[in-house]
Amino acid sequence: MTAKIIPFPYQRTVKQPTPDPKVKEALDDLRIREFVEKVTQDMSLDILSVLQDNVVDIKNEYFLRDLAMVIESIKALLYRDFGKKHKHQEITDIITSIIQTKTGQKLTNINYDKLKRKQKETKEDTIQFEPDFSLD
Repeated sequence: MTAKIIPFPYQRTVKQPTPDPKVKEALDDLRIREFVEKVTQDMSLDILSVLQDNVVDIKNEYFLRDLAMVIESIKALLYRDFGKKHKHQEITDIITSIIQTKTGQKLTNINYDKLKRKQKETKEDTIQFEPDFSLD
């Protein structure tokens, strides 16, 4: 007895629609944003736990400000890893530079004075608007 070979019904297969590149990019951005938020939230909880265990006053207003900067730095780092922009990256790019020693070791140099200079430059470039009418 010989086996009967049944051909695959190619004419019946349903082709997947080609996704719109804009939709795909929006979904990718959403996934990246969700990932970054989850990682930073998890890290924040871990940081808070360790600091609280070491009797750091985590309810202090200055602590909360400093923690916010740390969290934004982490977000900027993660977004940069994905090739995405984050506003905190500009601060990092202004005040930090990498210095390589003669032995090849890389060191990070943080120069806060550059941030002050950038702030002064920005203030000088500000345009003041004075309306020529009264709102009263």
